[in-house]
Amino acid sequence: LLDEPGLLVLVIGCALCGFVAISTGAWFASFFIRVHALELADVGLVLGMAGVVGMAGPPAFGWLADRAAARSPKGPLHLVSIAVVIGFAFGLVAMFASNVGVSIGAFIVFYFLTHSYTPPLYSVLMARTPVLMRGTVMSLLQLTTNLIGFGIGASWVGFVSDALGGGVAIRQALAIAMAVLLGVAVLLVISGRM
Repeated sequence: LLDEPGLLVLVIGCALCGFVAISTGAWFASFFIRVHALELADVGLVLGMAGVVGMAGPPAFGWLADRAAARSPKGPLHLVSIAVVIGFAFGLVAMFASNVGVSIGAFIVFYFLTHSYTPPLYSVLMARTPVLMRGTVMSLLQLTTNLIGFGIGASWVGFVSDALGGGVAIRQALAIAMAVLLGVAVLLVISGRM
């Protein structure tokens, strides 16, 4: 893996996508309760809607990635780079919109765009990984994603929220976590050039 710097950069980009998905996903219910004073049942409905819309993301992005790959091997990387930057913008709208309807709508778009990375990125990852290393590379990716996502991400967002005063400061903590997506976009472009 160390002999393939483009592959290593891609693994880091994939893991950071997982970090954002996991760390923000752990706190969205609290965000809607703290910032928009939604009842728990309403939050469940919002998260359920995002989940249903989000289920369409991986098949849609898989299909788009196949079309993008037919044009260029870098196509799927560019697709996800664009999606996470646009997703970041919608995430910021979700965090800072004063209107709960706008916040919910932006959250659902954010969720769709930022949770659909796996088919395009995993297909490029496997295509670029030597056959005898695929199991090792995928295991390393899953371990890294889980360690930084579940092990660090969710706790880190809570720590930042508390450091910023707690309560509605969850929006700033989530926005900071979402900003990692900008780094992901850069890493994916770099990986495509290596």
